[in-house]
Parts: sequence; structure tokens; C-alpha cells
Amino acid sequence: MRIILAVHMSANGRSRLYGEGFNSTDNMPGPVEAALKEVGIKYREPFTCIAIYSADEDPHDSRLPAWCWGPPVILKSEVLAKLEVACAGDIQNGASGRDIEKISRTFRNLLYVPNKEGALLELLTMRPERSWTEARMFDLLRGEDVAEDRYKNDIAGGDILFT
Repeated sequence: MRIILAVHMSANGRSRLYGEGFNSTDNMPGPVEAALKEVGIKYREPFTCIAIYSADEDPHDSRLPAWCWGPPVILKSEVLAKLEVACAGDIQNGASGRDIEKISRTFRNLLYVPNKEGALLELLTMRPERSWTEARMFDLLRGEDVAEDRYKNDIAGGDILFT
């Protein structure tokens, strides 16, 4: 693949990931629901936010903006098939502006896209500075979705702040 799928999370998130399953939350579900509706996606829960990186980026670089959520869990390529919507930047930030033209330009309904990887690569070229390209699957993320987790052993220490 020419992209890397990652979910950034704390040790608490990892406990859920390897237990009942991990999901994300929105602080502003109303604007996100409206933006998703504009591209033909129904807002629903649970969902998981997934950071999209090009193959030449290192999701383990702690200077990346998505690290504010914790270190990455790298996902299997099969997760690509589960992605339903993506945005050139953070979906919640993109939705909060409510600029319909921007939403139609930077949001993608991935349900019927035959080449999801190509669509995500295109969105990466539009990624705003100091943001991440985000996709969502409307389901829990589970341990069997993980390809690599360098930080799995941090679960034992509880919810710690990664630096």
C-alpha cells in the first residue's frame, strides 16, 4: 500500500482496543452530522477516527499533530475496506466551518469508491498544515485490526501521558 492507516490513542484506549473494542467520540456531533449528510453519509456511532499517512511518512514521529491523542497503532491494510468517509484534514474541524463548498471539495464518501487508496492519496495532497488527513469507519476498532503496536506494553502502566 502507498498509505499507512493509524489510530492514535492513549494507554486507556489500548486497554479498550484489546478488550471490548476502541471507538472515537466527537465534541461537536451536530456539525459533523451535517457535514457528513452533505456527502451522503449518515452519522452514527460507534465510529473510529483513522489518521491517513503516505507511505513515506512516519506515524511514530511524535511531532505529528495526531500525536495529541497518543502514539499510533498501525492498522492492517484490510481496514481500508471498512472506511466510509474521509477528509483532507480533521473531520470535526472541517465540519465546524460549515463552508459547503469546502466540504464538497475536501470530504469524500468512500462507500462506492472503487479505489479508496487513490482517493485518500488525493486528500493527502490537500491536507491543511498542522492537521492530519482523517477517515472514519463506523464500527469499533478491535485487536484483530492491528498490524503493529509498539506501545502495547504501556497498557500495564494505566493511562499515562506519552511524550
